[in-house]
Amino acid sequence: MKIIRTALVAAALVGVGAYAQTYKVFKVDGNPTSAAAINDAYTVTGSYDVATVPNGPLIAHGYVRFLGGAITTFDPPNSTGTHPTSINDSGVITGYYTVGTDQSKAYGFVLDAEGTITTFAPKGVTVTYPYSINESGVITGTCKCAGGSFERGAKGGIELLGLETYIMSAVAISNRDVIVGSLEDTNEAYVGFVRSAQSGDVAIPGTIGVAAINASGVITGQVPGPLGFVQEPKGSVVSFNPPGSTYTAPAAINSAGTVAGYFLDASQYSHGFSRDALGNITVFDAPTLGLPYTYISGINSSGVMCGTSDEGAFLLVP
Repeated sequence: MKIIRTALVAAALVGVGAYAQTYKVFKVDGNPTSAAAINDAYTVTGSYDVATVPNGPLIAHGYVRFLGGAITTFDPPNSTGTHPTSINDSGVITGYYTVGTDQSKAYGFVLDAEGTITTFAPKGVTVTYPYSINESGVITGTCKCAGGSFERGAKGGIELLGLETYIMSAVAISNRDVIVGSLEDTNEAYVGFVRSAQSGDVAIPGTIGVAAINASGVITGQVPGPLGFVQEPKGSVVSFNPPGSTYTAPAAINSAGTVAGYFLDASQYSHGFSRDALGNITVFDAPTLGLPYTYISGINSSGVMCGTSDEGAFLLVP
């Protein structure tokens, strides 16, 4: 396994259109900004925080940043906090928004490529967290509901998901409608799972949870340690750990099998990482004016990543 540590500095890019730096920080109107996901068109979505009054509480709003750098902001009606979580290659975004001053209720939303927002929740459910949308527009996530999770079809129908006495946390869905996540038993122990129409719900022994799945069915997540892992369909669980990590959190995996995420060191500072299909790990530390704080949250098929540092959201070409 090859380990590479890289400081993110300005450099010329090849074949990435308008982007002219390896590490590109951006903010929405100078406000604290985070990036949640990136698609193959280099479109990034996430949230930015604004104080409603000077020194008052911060309220999150959604944004979309396009390849040329143009940014569009949005909020579902009556939102008191907008949190995009996933974008597909057609530019359709899902996430959740809160309502009320106490933000105790949360509902899902879909923002289509034309800018139309549709809100949703399972019937009678007041806490809904969509986490992933695939190319067909199928969405999965968790909810305060029987079973713990849901699947929303491309036409809007919602099915609650669960397994026996487990609490299911569905966090990602592939383009083949395979859902992954974690199961919590009555003893608060966790195990990863894969759910498909062909095999049903299958727990993955030795894992804590699955965080992401690519179009080929390769999955990534955590095993006890906590370490990261990857597993090819019908293959064995292969664990990994960036150098110096005390907590490894894979967040995304692209079509080439490259995993991206973050880890914590012994001082609890965060660093970004990627792991390619051959097992080579690269560590990324964003230039910072404060304490080390680099979280990578998404990666597209070209290997371009998005994430958040203490200076704002960023795009990264390794």
